Amino acid sequence: MRAAVTRPALTLALLLALSAPALAQTFPSDQDLEALRFYTGQGDEVSAEAELRRLRSQFPGWTPPENLSTLQRSQPSTEIDLIYRRIAEGNLAGAKQAISDTRKTFPGWTPPAEMEQLLALTAAQQDFDAAVTAGQAQEAISIVRAVPELLRCDRVNNAWKTAEMQIALSDTGSALATYRGVLAACTGFAEIVATLEKASAIASPAQMQDMFALVRPRFTGNAAALDALEARLLGTAPATAATAPASAARRRAGPLLLPLPHLLRPPLPPPARQYRHTAPAGRRPAGRHPRRRAIRGLGRMPCTLHQSRVGRAGL
Repeated sequence: MRAAVTRPALTLALLLALSAPALAQTFPSDQDLEALRFYTGQGDEVSAEAELRRLRSQFPGWTPPENLSTLQRSQPSTEIDLIYRRIAEGNLAGAKQAISDTRKTFPGWTPPAEMEQLLALTAAQQDFDAAVTAGQAQEAISIVRAVPELLRCDRVNNAWKTAEMQIALSDTGSALATYRGVLAACTGFAEIVATLEKASAIASPAQMQDMFALVRPRFTGNAAALDALEARLLGTAPATAATAPASAARRRAGPLLLPLPHLLRPPLPPPARQYRHTAPAGRRPAGRHPRRRAIRGLGRMPCTLHQSRVGRAGL
């Protein structure tokens, strides 16, 4: 009796084990498509149609591309451009659909790591922007804690908004730490000026003097402008002193973000087709490659505000 029970159980287990690969394979592999590629390349429509019928029968979940000539390519090209374009537009659902379609057309293709990272970062940026717009301060801060890549110097708007959310929670100490993170790490002088102006709304005179002391060694060529700005912000000069740098910062387009001083590593190189999801087109960081200038002038740049001592205090 025991053997009679065991034998059917083993038989069922073997059948399931043998059928698992077939059940797991939903789309044809490159090898499965070889015949179809050959017939298509030869212009043999009759044989190509017969092969298509066979593939549809073997892989019911597979939909062949409308243009069979795309099967002659083993890797996508224009499809990848479409995915990055949709990410740049903020159309994440469309980007995910394009990824799914591309994988069906090119079964051997998987999205590159930088594409998946950009998709995740863009989604986090959208969530952060929505939380800020809704006034959900704690939610916005939680998002930048979970995704510290949002706090890089090429997304400085996120740091400024984070400080605003901290102020909304009456956490001025953390807001000042966030501003210090920008001052310690970012290299665009217009952004530095704008950050000092923002900090002056909540900082004491002594705290402002400390912030200027933090900035001066990094911007020795802007000493006169910093002197004038410090005098104006501390109330020792007319309010008409040079405000052009701050205005320029407001016109810039992007979220800058905070690298910070002790976790220093080179900035991540952007992928060839990568598009950045940035803040409104009103703000654009000075120069074409601000982080490259930072590396030449200061050695290795820190990564994110979130990972620094100041950032940990601020967030």
